This record gives sequence, structure tokens and C-alpha cells, in this order.
Amino acid sequence: MADDHPALQFDQILGRDAHRRELAEAGVDAVDRVTALDGVDALRESLGQVRLCVNFADLLQSGRIFIVSIAKGKIGDNASRLFGALITSSLSAAAMERSSLPASERRNFTLILDEAQNFLSDAVTSILSESRKFGLGLVLAHQYLDQLTPSLQAATLGNAGSTFAFRLSGEDAERAAIHFGNTSASTFIELPPFTTLVRPVAGTGFPFRLSLDPIHPTHSNQEKAIRAASRRRHYSRRTEIKNRLQRWSSGMVE
Repeated sequence: MADDHPALQFDQILGRDAHRRELAEAGVDAVDRVTALDGVDALRESLGQVRLCVNFADLLQSGRIFIVSIAKGKIGDNASRLFGALITSSLSAAAMERSSLPASERRNFTLILDEAQNFLSDAVTSILSESRKFGLGLVLAHQYLDQLTPSLQAATLGNAGSTFAFRLSGEDAERAAIHFGNTSASTFIELPPFTTLVRPVAGTGFPFRLSLDPIHPTHSNQEKAIRAASRRRHYSRRTEIKNRLQRWSSGMVE
């Protein structure tokens, strides 16, 4: 652990006063969380910027594309979970702040979470139930329902409008059969690739089968140009951030 590690310094400050043991014990969980984020250089430098370079409210209202890569293999499991939850909560908070705007002025925005089970907790059940009226749509991508807590499962199934179900495993197929009504579990298990059963929120009122065309990815030569433009607009120099963090750390332990 580096000498200027904020989590280490926080621990040192608490340890100076023996009468603060209760406070230190209460702060253990907070220190663990800070350590998970601060121990990864890329996250430390992203979160250590003095000025937030990404305006989440503007993202929603202007329809911009915001892509965040937080692969576990690069930054670790705990850091990936915490940073993903931070981004999710920030976007959700920005969406709910639009309550002061007329509904007609709230531009629709879709938040897509791959491996969603890593970033969701029971605390976001309110987001699932209220996000629609603030113009925030959610796409939660994961493998099976038991990856979510019971309350999240209930919030997800209960608040979904039109439901699309592709081929499912046994237990999920049984739950989907109950959710769709008048459909057997085997129907979901035996669905061929690129085929889904749809339960519309309005209209026909009964499930129907829909076949989709396979997606053929296209390759663009603009990746480097897009990355460079993004860095010029939203990034600060790493050396500047490191210097600010070192000055802040030095002042913290003086």
C-alpha cells in the first residue's frame, strides 16, 4: 500500500486517539470500500479529479452516448461492483432530478447494464418502480433470475411493461410461465435461437412469438478518433491529478 494512500491515512488519524475506537470500528466498512476503489490507479485518478468532467444531467437531456468499461479482470471484483453502483446511482439521481421539468421535456434515456447483478442492490428497487416516469429506461442483462435478490426479482418482474423472453433454463422457465400466463415452461425451454415470446403491456393481451434477425457487427475506423476527442473534452492529465492527490494527502496527515 502506498504511503500516501488515503485509506491508510484515514486509519492513522483514527488510531491517534484511543477514545475513538467506536468511531474506528464504525468506519471499517467505509475504509474497506475506499480501499477497493483507491487501490486501483485508474479509478483513483478518475475519482480524484477536482472537477467532475461528466455532466450526468446533460447526458440524459442531450441524448449523448456514455460507455463505461469496468471489467473485473482489469480493476478487480470489489472495485468493479462499487464503481458500477456509483455510476448507476449517479445516472438514476440525475433522472429523478428531472421531476421539475414537464414530462414532455424529459428526453428518454436508456441505461444498459451488462452483468447487472454486480451493480444492483435492494436500494435500487425504487429506481425500478419510478424510473419510467422520469424518462429513464433500464436494460438489465444477466444470466438467470436467482442472481438477483428476491426483492429485486419482484421489482423487475412487477414493473416491466412489455416482456420479451428468449430461451430460458428450467427454473426461470417455470417463473416465466406464471408471469406470462397460459404458457407452459417447456415453451420457453424449447425456443430456438433469435426467437422470443412477447407479452405486450397493451394490445393483443396474450403472448406471441417473434423471430429476430441475427446481429452482424460492423467495424469502424473511427475508434481512435473518437477516443482522442473524448480525452480532449473530458479528461485531465494524469500527472496533474497525481500531484493534486499527493498535495491533498500530505495536508491530510499534517
